[in-house]
Amino acid sequence: MYALHSDSVKRYGLALFAVFVAFLIRFLMIPVWGDERFSIGPFLMAIVFCAWYCGIGPSIVATMASMLTVWYFFFEPNYSFRFAHPLVQVSALCSFAMFSALIIALGESNRRAHQELENRVRQRTGELSVANAQLRVLTSRLLQAQDEERRRLARELHDSVGQLLSANAMSIGTLKRMQLPVAAQRTLSDSDALVQEALREIRTISHLLHPPLLDELGLLPAVKWCVEGFSKRSGIKVTFNGPPELGRLEPDVELAAFRVVQECLTNIHRHSGSPDGIVEIAADCEGLEVTVRDHGTGIPPGKLEGTNGQVGVGLRGMAERIGQLGGNLEVQSGRTGTMVRVKLPSTEQKADSVKSKAASA
Repeated sequence: MYALHSDSVKRYGLALFAVFVAFLIRFLMIPVWGDERFSIGPFLMAIVFCAWYCGIGPSIVATMASMLTVWYFFFEPNYSFRFAHPLVQVSALCSFAMFSALIIALGESNRRAHQELENRVRQRTGELSVANAQLRVLTSRLLQAQDEERRRLARELHDSVGQLLSANAMSIGTLKRMQLPVAAQRTLSDSDALVQEALREIRTISHLLHPPLLDELGLLPAVKWCVEGFSKRSGIKVTFNGPPELGRLEPDVELAAFRVVQECLTNIHRHSGSPDGIVEIAADCEGLEVTVRDHGTGIPPGKLEGTNGQVGVGLRGMAERIGQLGGNLEVQSGRTGTMVRVKLPSTEQKADSVKSKAASA
């Protein structure tokens, strides 16, 4: 209420100030515009300004103030509300009033059209905010569903396919202990080697989908296992630096941090061409920080902005996952390499961050 009153006072004051400026211009130009026929021009400009910026009420007030000012100061006899030439002077004032009314009408029409456009933009912005909030909720549910599906697939691979392959390996071992021809023994040895390789692949895939170390021992052992396995499979030397001890964190925080490391290592292998990398984990009272660096070719600007390509999609996925936990994702990339830093707040800070983001949305 107070803000509306203050704005109204400002608009009326601005309108009267415009009339005063018009008066000064006309007064200073008396040596040039001595004839009273030129008295209306500066005041019409003031009315145009008021109609465009001040609104209909201040414009009407400015019109009345301009007519009285012209009548009193510039119509003969000066400094009087009498007419020396009634027909001419009254006609001039009536013409001024009609022109002012036309200008005010045009200005009010333009102002209302502009206000309607602003209302539409505000409405669309609100709808977009609601849609973005719904999209974030949907993304969160999709990520949760993806994690649950990964956990289920990992369990199925380990408990069903892995058990079947183990039973097959036991059967092959029994056959190998029998007295069989050399050709059969060679075939059994080859089959045993294939089964053992399949078992290793099944275990690797199962652990990559959802490492049991993450549930059983926590983030540091899981990340260390991931880094060592990645270095062995890819030939890329990755160094892992972490605190000597790190207590158990919330399951969603541990999973988010592990997925960030996993995604970054995948990007290093597929896209960067870097011969090495560094994974660092730090924790303090403010929360958890995960940093992954490489010395590769860097991320192209289009993919860094998330507009196309697998790297952009991966970054968007990481940002959504981290955002749901109240953290933030920072990516710096150039010709000398890429750095991805993720900060996840502590439990209390995470709650405050999520509340603030929800309020802003």
